[in-house]
Amino acid sequence: MAAFFAPLPTVPTVAHYHPSLSGLRGLAVLYVVAAHYASLLPLPFPTNSIGKVGVWMFFGLSAYLLTTGLQHNLVNKNKKRDIACSLAAYGIHRFFRIYPLFSLCLLYHVLRNSLQPNQAGQHLLLQAGWRELWAIPVEFRYYLCIPLVCLAARLLHKKPTLLVAGLFLAPALICTFSYSGLVFANSVLLWPKILPFVLGSLLALTQAPLRQLWHNMPGPAALLHSCVTVGTALCLLLLTILYRRQTLGILPQYWAPWISLGLALCTAALLFLAMESSLARRFFSLHALVYIGKISFSIYLWHWPLLDEADRYFSGKGSLLSQPLMLIAAVFCVSSCSYLLVERPGIALGRWLSVRLPGQIKSSPG
Repeated sequence: MAAFFAPLPTVPTVAHYHPSLSGLRGLAVLYVVAAHYASLLPLPFPTNSIGKVGVWMFFGLSAYLLTTGLQHNLVNKNKKRDIACSLAAYGIHRFFRIYPLFSLCLLYHVLRNSLQPNQAGQHLLLQAGWRELWAIPVEFRYYLCIPLVCLAARLLHKKPTLLVAGLFLAPALICTFSYSGLVFANSVLLWPKILPFVLGSLLALTQAPLRQLWHNMPGPAALLHSCVTVGTALCLLLLTILYRRQTLGILPQYWAPWISLGLALCTAALLFLAMESSLARRFFSLHALVYIGKISFSIYLWHWPLLDEADRYFSGKGSLLSQPLMLIAAVFCVSSCSYLLVERPGIALGRWLSVRLPGQIKSSPG
């Protein structure tokens, strides 16, 4: 515990790629698909009204990866010009990571008359979020906050780690409990949903002392690590049940901020365990889960439009319920093509542009 009273580490964790984090992203998008396809999935347990558990995982994961990457890129950069170039590279990379596919999805909705052109423009400006699209403006708004988080961490690097964590976490808790009615609403307002983002960023800033504590556990470390991993998985299951009950109105509204806090902590724990626990790392490194994680953004954006198209096609031709495997296969095929033809070129273009700024690294996570 002494590491948490030491100054915040000046050199952040190196931004290595961990396949297990893609696997965690895969689990997150499976939550969303399971929620929206609940009536089609012949599962022995209900999956309706659990989608935002997966979205909270997305929020925490994105915050962790982007904070880690930007912090790593800002190391040893003290000139204003170098810092400005790092921030510009970050912005370019984020824009080309999200907007090519997001714009294509909005164009589809305009052509299908789901959205009017002015409504699509509001989405592009992060001022609106229709149906499943609400999460994109919320997440992108936090992308704009991450440079402030990293710059604040640079200013506070001589302060105790625990104090810095409290300075970030306290305002997030105040915002969440002040907007309790909007925590899980399909609203583009960031502040009610800030906790998973802040916990993800805090994990990036405090990973070094956490890792020290993890590897210095007394007693049989392997057994303790496995117990913590299993306990975190059970907490995720419990929080999923609580969230579903709260969404269905079985639990009162004042539970929402507490469930959000629990999901944010659980997501941060899963992120850490996916990198540090051999049990969690093996599970989240399963090839199928990693691949689903890689195409998760495309799955998120296309799974509901494909459900709409299937509803139109099967209208008057029999029940869609008899074709769930065909629909799910279509989701993965379309998402794979979308990833290869839209996402990857967008990512490559963003990197090509960003690394041409002075002093930039050649890759960044997320």
